[in-house]
Amino acid sequence: MKKVYRRVPHVLERNAGPDVLAMLPSDDEVNVISGPAAVAWDLLSEDVTLDELIEEIAALYDRLARDVAPSIEGCMRDLTARGLVEERHA
Repeated sequence: MKKVYRRVPHVLERNAGPDVLAMLPSDDEVNVISGPAAVAWDLLSEDVTLDELIEEIAALYDRLARDVAPSIEGCMRDLTARGLVEERHA
């Protein structure tokens, strides 16, 4: 089984230039998602593994996967902890 990530279906979101504003309907906190995290957010519209996210973002920024991995891993932990992204086994 592999671990996949995806946006939580009931998250309210709006693009604000290069950033994304996201919030849960049951929460008053607006989360600003920017930079590579906003790129990850776009990719999270469907199931994606952490390795797929890292590879895609590394390619977009013309960087090595090992260089972006720590940032993307931290981003996924943060978005999951905020309840905006769900993690499951596929």
